[in-house]
Amino acid sequence: MPADVERYEIYYADKLWNLLPAIYRAEDTAELNKPGPLREMVNRIGAQAAILRRSIDRLWEDQSIETCDDWVIPYIADLLATNLVAGLDARGQRLDVANTIYYRRRKGTVGVLEEIAADITGWDARVVEFFRRMARYRHGLDPEIGSPVGGVFPDDLQKAQGLIGAASHTGIGGFADLRNAFAATHAHTPFDEFFHFADPRRGRGALGWHNIPRLGVFLWRLKSFAIQKVTPVKVAGCADDQYSFDPTGRQIPLFAAGGRTRETSFGDHWTSPEEWQLKTPISRGLLKAVPDRLYPASMAVIRKLTGDVLPLSGLTILPDLGRFKGAGLSQGSVVASYHYGFSAPVGAGPYDRFPGATVPLQPETAVTGGGAITLTTPSGTTTIGDSLTYTATAGVNGIGQAMLRAATKQRPLVRLAAGFEWVFTGNAGASLTLDGVFISGGDIVLKGDFDVVTLRQCTFDPGSADVEPNVFQKSVDNRDLSPTRIWVEGAVGELRVESSILGPVRTRNGGVLTALTVSGSVLQAIRTSGFGNFTPAVIKDPKRLALRLRDARDPLAAFLKGQLAAADQATLAAYDGKQLPSAALLAVIIAVLNGQLSAAAFFTPARFGPVKLSASTLALLASNPTGAMLTRLNRLLIEEAFPLELADAAIASADSDVTLDHCTVLGRAWVHHLDASECILNDLILVEDPQHGCVRFSAWSNGSILPRQYESVAKDPQAPLFTSRVFGNPAYCQLLPSAGSAILEGSQDGSEMGVFAREKNAIKQRGLLAKYDEFMPLGLVPVVVYVT
Repeated sequence: MPADVERYEIYYADKLWNLLPAIYRAEDTAELNKPGPLREMVNRIGAQAAILRRSIDRLWEDQSIETCDDWVIPYIADLLATNLVAGLDARGQRLDVANTIYYRRRKGTVGVLEEIAADITGWDARVVEFFRRMARYRHGLDPEIGSPVGGVFPDDLQKAQGLIGAASHTGIGGFADLRNAFAATHAHTPFDEFFHFADPRRGRGALGWHNIPRLGVFLWRLKSFAIQKVTPVKVAGCADDQYSFDPTGRQIPLFAAGGRTRETSFGDHWTSPEEWQLKTPISRGLLKAVPDRLYPASMAVIRKLTGDVLPLSGLTILPDLGRFKGAGLSQGSVVASYHYGFSAPVGAGPYDRFPGATVPLQPETAVTGGGAITLTTPSGTTTIGDSLTYTATAGVNGIGQAMLRAATKQRPLVRLAAGFEWVFTGNAGASLTLDGVFISGGDIVLKGDFDVVTLRQCTFDPGSADVEPNVFQKSVDNRDLSPTRIWVEGAVGELRVESSILGPVRTRNGGVLTALTVSGSVLQAIRTSGFGNFTPAVIKDPKRLALRLRDARDPLAAFLKGQLAAADQATLAAYDGKQLPSAALLAVIIAVLNGQLSAAAFFTPARFGPVKLSASTLALLASNPTGAMLTRLNRLLIEEAFPLELADAAIASADSDVTLDHCTVLGRAWVHHLDASECILNDLILVEDPQHGCVRFSAWSNGSILPRQYESVAKDPQAPLFTSRVFGNPAYCQLLPSAGSAILEGSQDGSEMGVFAREKNAIKQRGLLAKYDEFMPLGLVPVVVYVT
């Protein structure tokens, strides 16, 4: 129990203390309000007595698996001889023990195998007996496939027995009927209605499915989150009125809500699940086949003024693109509800966010309806009560103790204009908390003084990169999907990030971030400019850049300074660093940098000796490029020589002590001090003080400068570890099976490294296979296939 709610500890400590002779109590300490060693020992004995008393109080509850404490579960499991999976969380172990006899009564059936998968892992599952999907000749003992009584073809019995494909009408074991396009798209999926020749290969992933001893276990790991009444974005350039469901204007697939429950889908009511019952992306064919099952449960377009749900007959929904269109719709007249998929409740989302963790500051102001938004200052809480889109019109000054949060199960979006900087200025000792907020489009700037800034389950859009020559992907309304960066220009004592998705975190123009503490989060940096000339907009820290050239303490800075005219060198020497460099001085510096982009002899070993160059840049250097590739090379050389001033990075703060716990970092980082535990560092990390700190149970990139590593694994920078690195994709930051067991099972408890370590996916799979060893039919071998 986390606290002495019943006051047992005080009661027993005082009772024992009063039983001691008064002379010993008096001699224990000479200070009135400070306990001595004897009193301290008695207090500890009282705490143990309190634990014993609580255990006695709960003896009756501990008789039942439904109400017992977590520590009792293994003892009840021993009484039932349950093969308990030790690595599972308390929920999975409790269900395992509670259903032991239930499982044994149904041992060897497909229904119980699906139910075990749901109970042990919490994932949707469909079990397919692959030997029933093999092509073969029919014999006299086979049931007929003719038309059933009543002319309904196929009837429920034929479908349940698998005699006839529900969509394609393909007969069991026979030739595929390809006339139904929807059924054809299901080939080689869990809902395949066709039949296949034997595949003797070992069953793993997409191989070795169809063989007599094979049993396919298809698992849907992604969760489906329902978000209500968001502001859709109109698609630019369409003749008809089309909108994206996603309020940032991305085209993301819609997900089915999923509808399997123990009461309706397992036990005596078990039937193998249909596609619409699972948390899966919705295809156009599925929506066309069963619209009544998916609409409006998973998606709806609602008129803002009346609240009416528009009928499906009046809309065209493209679920794979996350778009809808309909006659008579106008910008701002409708809101949309839908389900989206993601691996875990990380970042802003329509779920309970750490219940009780955020206590609102007073006074509290409620905001609804969209439009402009400001914070209650100097102290107070601004609560956004819906999931509509908002804009920020001005900076927030004079912050004392301020909070901006989303109401529970809401995901409001603050969509800033391109290039807009939302400035938060704190008074001395200020604190700022952002909770459950989704910010996209512009940047966040922290000025003034903050003791602590807390980001709790927030999403700061990390942006979406495009292929060259483009830099960013476009939203449906033709806005750049650029990253939302956090710029520290003031003095921040600590920036705390909990279970969030963020773009870059950086300091600039003299800003100081003393400590950065990140847990259960993603930090990503994408490239924000092309490989042409430098411009003022791409200079990340102009003050630091000017000071480095002025001081010329490294060979490259001395060389670049030497390229300036005498008058410009005098201007640079007079720069005191107390303010931003003038536009004229910055233009001179940029001109010098651009003058080196096409220089064939720019790189020399002496000039770049102290610079830590990436493997990709060294490979390009070794190829002796010319033309545009030479310009690219020199641009990369300059950026890597001036990482804090010019390069894109997930974390860039030369003075920060950084602590990362269960994090995935997509992009480079330059920090002073680093402690990392159970993280994936997917690019170069350069630590100024590698003599202190530790990287434990983590994956790190070759070429990094890190403190000592413990039980960690090295890999290539930007190794292909993830299903997707594109924010908005449902499988964003989900590890691939090819990532290897060292990463997939490399955390301290045997789960995967990175942001989804707490999902314990590897532990769940091992537990599932252990239970299948106990309850599968004799001679069958499970083939685990991840659908999502």
